[in-house]
Amino acid sequence: MAVGRDLYFLHTELLSNDSFDSAKTWTEPSFLQHHKSLLSLVLLSSIILSITYTLLYFPTNGDGLPVVNRRFALEPRVFARIRWATQARNILEDANDKFQGRAYRLERGDTDLVVLPPLFITELNRLPQNMISSRQSHASTLLGHLNGMDVVLKTNHHVKMLLNRITPALPELLKPSRIRIEESLTSLFPQSTDAWIAVKPVDKIVLCISRGITLATFGTPTCDDPELVRTFMEHTRNVFSVAFTLRLVPWFLQPILVWLHPHKWCLRQTWKTLERFVLPEVARRLSEKGCEGRTDLISCMVREAKDEQDADPQLIKGIVGSTAAGATYSSAALIVGVVADLLANPHFLEEVREEIRAKHQKVDGNWDIEAFNGLEKLDSAMKETVRLAPGTYLVYSRVMLNDHTLSDGLKLKKGQFVCISGYSRATDPTLFPNPKKYDALRAYKQNLQDHRARPFSSVLADDFRWGAGRWACPGRYIATLFAKIILVKLLDEYEFKLIDGVRPPNALLHEFVFFHPDTELLIRRRETNSGIVY
Repeated sequence: MAVGRDLYFLHTELLSNDSFDSAKTWTEPSFLQHHKSLLSLVLLSSIILSITYTLLYFPTNGDGLPVVNRRFALEPRVFARIRWATQARNILEDANDKFQGRAYRLERGDTDLVVLPPLFITELNRLPQNMISSRQSHASTLLGHLNGMDVVLKTNHHVKMLLNRITPALPELLKPSRIRIEESLTSLFPQSTDAWIAVKPVDKIVLCISRGITLATFGTPTCDDPELVRTFMEHTRNVFSVAFTLRLVPWFLQPILVWLHPHKWCLRQTWKTLERFVLPEVARRLSEKGCEGRTDLISCMVREAKDEQDADPQLIKGIVGSTAAGATYSSAALIVGVVADLLANPHFLEEVREEIRAKHQKVDGNWDIEAFNGLEKLDSAMKETVRLAPGTYLVYSRVMLNDHTLSDGLKLKKGQFVCISGYSRATDPTLFPNPKKYDALRAYKQNLQDHRARPFSSVLADDFRWGAGRWACPGRYIATLFAKIILVKLLDEYEFKLIDGVRPPNALLHEFVFFHPDTELLIRRRETNSGIVY
């Protein structure tokens, strides 16, 4: 979930959005209307240049693997890009039906990926860091050289701090996080118990999450600055808008066309805003000679820096921006997705609500870490939503840094991208009976002991929702906790209705799956609730 489920911004984010009245120039619908001719010219140029490039530099692999998403040998890659951007699920489903248990080569348009069976994960996990890299894959997939997400290539210091310092400090962060999230929920969601109000919940949930993420990143009092909280949201939109749009065009056009993208200019502004917040904070930590007693990410990175680079203010600014991009919309999509799935299956909704009420009484209103971890039915519902709508259909993405021959004789070459089909794994009937049917209590009922041993935050999940190995999502524990804090309040205190009584379909762009940010739900406050106060 690391990166993952962040976002849909290729088309709709160029349209107006009530949450961003101040960003007039890049949210007006007239942008697309005024630039249709330019976009058509760009697409035509891309096709012509792609054909030329393909003819001159047609790749030959020689590994004998079947190729998916290439219609014929000399097909220009731009067509593969477009098909992948709009039909990734169908492409993976067809490949799974045809090549079950076998490796194949996926033509994604921007690069070829060797899609391996999951059984090779253990073998690849044993390889040293000079043989295989997840960070290079992450930076390439998100076009990090265009939006700043390539900062992950410079350091892994933040990963260690998230796992070894922030995660153990969650009990300490819980109360101030709960208070801030509760405050935002109350101010952003309808308080009327009579009228049903149509609400676009995703952006509102993002703001709630941002309150917690800024606390974990900056600490008090900077975390409460409204401009910083809003910047976390805007920055994420800009990062993924640039990445998802430019993934549609050939690499040699990207450095040019990116400057025609309005979100690129907005991204420059959010980077400047983050710099204005981060640099003074780093200077303050350095002057505090160790900033002892503080458990925020910036303090931990400065205090435990091994060299000047680890404490470099510009590097830390990049890490803060990367953290914001990876933590906000993905978590919001999960939360709203859980609510929508339960609304479409109301018998499960009542069971989860009853569990929350019972837990509130059992803990006498003291919602600590143990209380949230004890919500086993809610945890099961979260697993099921992510199984059917993961952040990405391609998991365990890596780049080979040197040649390696797998145990079955398949040779992986230096520079080769490899991954696992998360979609195929999540719809494997041997792991998940009747896999395309939603069952909120699947994990709870199927094997309760295993469910408890491998909760939602576990890196040992069958569907690899957090990745696998040493580079699994380092923010999974804090993301799980914040999601449960919000879901407990939403499900206990609010009533929801689906527009037209139908669960909105998940949006899909490239390999990324998410809850459409413009989707509305009808919401009103419940007259009777448990009275949970954080």
